Amino acid sequence: MAAADYALSVLLSTPSLTLSALLIYGSVSRAFGGRYTGRAFYRYQVDRLPDDQSPIARLTPVVDAMLAFSLLWPGLPRRIASALVFLLFLLGFLRRVQVGKEATVDALLTGYALINTVMVFIFPVWGHTGLNAVPQ
Repeated sequence: MAAADYALSVLLSTPSLTLSALLIYGSVSRAFGGRYTGRAFYRYQVDRLPDDQSPIARLTPVVDAMLAFSLLWPGLPRRIASALVFLLFLLGFLRRVQVGKEATVDALLTGYALINTVMVFIFPVWGHTGLNAVPQ
């Protein structure tokens, strides 16, 4: 693989890596009540979904972790996870707009998830081999 192809494959994998890291961070933050992550990030999460020990609040860290690791898996799992992350971010954004709350961060996350999803579906070869590519 040429150096330019390797650089392009890593560049096209960056959104998946970033979203995966964000989801893992969010999963740990939610699972441990913000003890091991930034308080501001945990407040951001609780503002979107209260940590009230409801079934949805309990499942959120598990779903986040599953999606995060699926984003790292090449092929169909990455495509499905990308689409689900975009859908969940979009639903969260629309919910914030509907109730009239500040949604700038949600809009940015939704846009980034959309970029990732488009890249994964349009550039399946580069987008799926970037994490596994070895320069030669």
